[in-house]
Amino acid sequence: MPIAILKYKLPEEKEEYNLAMKAGDYHCAIHDFSQWLRQKYKYEAVESISLDEVRKKFYEVLEEWDVNDV
Repeated sequence: MPIAILKYKLPEEKEEYNLAMKAGDYHCAIHDFSQWLRQKYKYEAVESISLDEVRKKFYEVLEEWDVNDV
């Protein structure tokens, strides 16, 4: 079984480290947002969905997964 080890020089590479540590949360946030969009598209008239509503939901999902400030 292959093993990967990621090394970071902290504090210089803290941003890269944080991104790597939150990758799973990003994935889940994108999945949740995608599912929300799918539900909207499937069960509501697309014309009734505003871009503002989509943007708000996007940031809400990022906040829920705590990936909005990384």
